Amino acid sequence: MRLLSVLPLLSSITLAACAGSPATLAMQPDFEVSTAAGPAGVSVRGAPPDMTTPEFEHLVEVAMSSAMPTIPATAVQPFPDRRIVWHVDAMPPHGTSRLAVNIFNGSVPFSYHQEVIDDSAPRSMTVYAVRALSGRIAVTLDGRDQEAAS
Repeated sequence: MRLLSVLPLLSSITLAACAGSPATLAMQPDFEVSTAAGPAGVSVRGAPPDMTTPEFEHLVEVAMSSAMPTIPATAVQPFPDRRIVWHVDAMPPHGTSRLAVNIFNGSVPFSYHQEVIDDSAPRSMTVYAVRALSGRIAVTLDGRDQEAAS
């Protein structure tokens, strides 16, 4: 029984380790956003069961652009050191998915946000969760960026 309570923690650590790896940071982001400390690359890994990956990428980009300005992603390295990585993980047998967002400064994770959505819920619930997470990311980056600027 104790193992079941540890599994979600272990999966989030695995996500953080994977998303902050040098290989991941060397990949071109899907798009970039502007923060007070400069650009941040955004990558989307996976999609909820009721969406295709391109649909989910578009949803994330639209939601994030309402929370902070998006800018065209650079096509050549070096990509921004700050990276925002979205993950979607199925949580069987519950019929739910975890939307997780890791924020990195280089390979160092400094923030993690998540929402759990019911896979059978209307798509509007996924849209709401992505918008809510985008708002939290904007607040986190604004607060961290203000500390870095002082």
